[in-house]
Order: sequence, then C-alpha cells, then structure tokens
Amino acid sequence: MVLAAPLRIVPVSPTGYLASLPVNNPTKSFWQSEPDPVISNYQSAELSPSADVVIIGSGLSGAFIAHQLLSSSSPNRPKSVVILEARNAASGATGRNGGHIKPDRYRGFTSYSILHGTDVAKAQCEFEAANYQETARFIHENNLAAEVDLVQYRSADVYLTPESWKTGLSSYNGFKESGGDVSDINVLSKAEAEESLRVKCCYGAITFPAASLWPYKLAIAVLRKGLDLGLSLHTNTPVTSISPDTSGSWKISTPRGVVMANKVIHATNGYASYLLPELDGRIIPLKGHVSAIRPPPAYMDQPLTTSFAFISNDDYDYLIQRQGPEKYLIWGGGEVAHPKGLSGGFGDCDDRHVVSEVESYILNVPVEIFRDWKESRASSRTSPAGAVAFSWSGIMGLSKDLLPFLGELPGKPGQYLAGGYHGHGMARMFLSCKAFCEGFLGEATDPRVPTTYFDLTARLKDPIDLEIMDNMA
Repeated sequence: MVLAAPLRIVPVSPTGYLASLPVNNPTKSFWQSEPDPVISNYQSAELSPSADVVIIGSGLSGAFIAHQLLSSSSPNRPKSVVILEARNAASGATGRNGGHIKPDRYRGFTSYSILHGTDVAKAQCEFEAANYQETARFIHENNLAAEVDLVQYRSADVYLTPESWKTGLSSYNGFKESGGDVSDINVLSKAEAEESLRVKCCYGAITFPAASLWPYKLAIAVLRKGLDLGLSLHTNTPVTSISPDTSGSWKISTPRGVVMANKVIHATNGYASYLLPELDGRIIPLKGHVSAIRPPPAYMDQPLTTSFAFISNDDYDYLIQRQGPEKYLIWGGGEVAHPKGLSGGFGDCDDRHVVSEVESYILNVPVEIFRDWKESRASSRTSPAGAVAFSWSGIMGLSKDLLPFLGELPGKPGQYLAGGYHGHGMARMFLSCKAFCEGFLGEATDPRVPTTYFDLTARLKDPIDLEIMDNMA
C-alpha cells in the first residue's frame, strides 16, 4: 500500500486483526477526483468460467503483475489472466496514498538489522533506491510522465526532536559503515535545514532523491496496457471465498459467479487476511489518513521544492506539494492524534470515514512546522486558504517484520502472495512485482530484491513478535 507508515508502530496483541472485504462508499481521495471513464468500472464482458491465473486486486501491485506476466516472452507465460477487484479499479491503497515514491535510503537500517541482520538491512536500503530509479524509468520509457504527473526532486526527512535526530543519524551512520552508498544522501545541520526547508524548528534533516506522482493514474495506465495485452478485468467483483477443487484447480467464488483458476495471486495487501486468515498477525491492516490542504498565499506563490517526512519520537508525517494549479499539500500521518493511540487504526478496514481528531491534527500541524504559514493564512483574502479540500482514509498492510512477502503460500500450492508492503508500497512495489513474476515463471529473480522477501515458510510461521517490536520502538 502506499500510504506511509512509521517503521515501528506496535499493535497491542500479536493477532486478532483479520481484514474484512473492502467496504462500499469509501471516502473520496484527491487522486480519485478524476476517475477514468473507461477503466474505473470496467468489466470484460461476462465473467470467465476459468483462467490460467486470477489476480485478486487491481491496485499497482495487481496491475504491474498482470502487465509483466502478459508481456513476458517466457514459455511459461500464462495464456489467460483475470483481475478481480472488489470495488472500482485502483480504489484501495493505490488510489488513497500520499503520492510519494520515497525510498527508505537509510532510516530503517537499524530496524532491519535487528530483525534480519546487517546484510539484509544494507540490501533493503539499496533496493529501495533501485526501485525508485526503475519505477521512474518505466514511467519515462512508456511516455507516462506527463499523464501521471511525475516530478523528480529530493525528499527531506526532518527530525523534530533530539531523540529522533539521534536515532536517524545512527541509522545513517550504520548504513554508511556497512558499505552502503551515501553519495546521494545529504545530512543537514539544524541551521541548514531550517533555512533551506522553510521549517520553524528542527534538529536536523537528511535529504535524498525521490519523486511524487499521481498513483491512481499510473495504475490506470498499467491496467490499460494489460487490457491491450489480453487482460480480463472485472471491477465490482469481490472474491468471497477460495476453495480447492478435485481437479487440482482453485474455485474462486464471487457474487457474479465462479472462476476456476490454476493459480491465484493475492495482491490485496492490507486486506489479504480476509481470504487468508492464516496471515493474521503477519500482514496487519492499518487505517491511515491523508488530506489535501489548500496552501496559503506564501506557499501558493513559492511552492515547496522537496517532499517531506516529519519525524518525532512517536509519529511520522509525510508531505508533498502538488505542482498543478491548485498546488495542494498532500499531507498524511497524524496517528499520534488518534483517540485510541498509535495502535488505534490496527484492524480497522473501514475507509468510509476519517477519524476527526486525526483530520484536525493534519489541518493544524503546518502552522507548527512551516515559517510564515500562520501569518500568510491570516492575511489571505481567500477564505479556504489553509483549509482541507479533500480528506480520506485508506488501508495499509503492515508486515510482521517490516518487509513484503512474495511467492507461493506454504501449504497452498497454486496460491501466491504479493503484499505486506508496510505502508511503503510505492518505494517497493515495481521491482518486487518484477521479481515476483520472474519467480512465478520459473526464472532467476532480480538480485536487487532481497531474497528474504521470498522466504515465506519461515517468515509466516509465527505472528508479529511484540517484545522485539517494543524494544525497537
């Protein structure tokens, strides 16, 4: 998914967070304000009675996997691929995130090291840099940059407390000492950060290459390419159950009928445990919040030139400013304001609503962070300046050990999983899906993708270890 979760939000118990089906009438995100007139509610004629491969989920993960399978020259290329989507196309996390491609270049290094060792931690940080580059390359090579509003620049991790700054520097130094490439990472002092980033007060910042884009439009473009290659897409067709058939196929039940499939790919991320209850405590749904804020004049006339993460001891907010005529600030996070605390969104799959306290926090926090925001908003003759234009929620899929799961599910031959992006889907998805498809087709997987992603037997054995996560927090 692709909202953006702090690395170490800890649930209150290891299990008990089974997902539901996606609900009807979800909040409307800014990204869905221009629904595609063809793809949004697309249904490829009648529901196919059988298929080689059925993919559940039409977000970027499902779209990329379908496109890569159908465009493959492998002799194992499936002859028929069907996507089943519970709601409109790309209506889940892909259509509800913060609009970032923001690789974790260093910040998670310490946490990854604790859970997976130094080698995997280094590989993970390098992988996210490569994924950013390859995602941008795909967009440019397919002439989609203008269509999806791709903007490449730098992102700044801004540390708002001395404790978080110390932790951030420790991860940066650990990554550097492990041999990680830090040539494109800049460390800014307090004075440098406050001056160059227009923030009132911080303890330092670290910047690196990143991008923003319109993720919904990218998913729609990839789905369109899939349709040109023979993809069968069925929106508003929720999968209610999957059961084995005596023929060796899988029986996939929907309100519109049954599809028999040789192979099933779960690309539902935070919703995965609805059909796969054994994932309870392994992929945990977490409801997150994002708002589109109208900028006051000072930030309309001189927009921000970087994307941001604002990091404190307990929370992580993230921000891009759109370069379109409205110049909305797309601001996400605010879990610290949830009335049930940081773990309040665990197991909450209802994106029909926003938590009012979180929405209020997002609206008011720019005043506390940015210079001239309050004064400029007060002087504006346009009453909506600094107000929320859109406010929405979405469901992330938190991984028990911070990393995605790719590959065939243990004990379910022919069922596969690509999910658990831990609120960082845009920074992980493209190369993850590429490697998933390579493995699915029996080919060697891209060496840039950590092999840990594919070790489902060991990683899915037990639910999240709360003691380890508490000690990391």
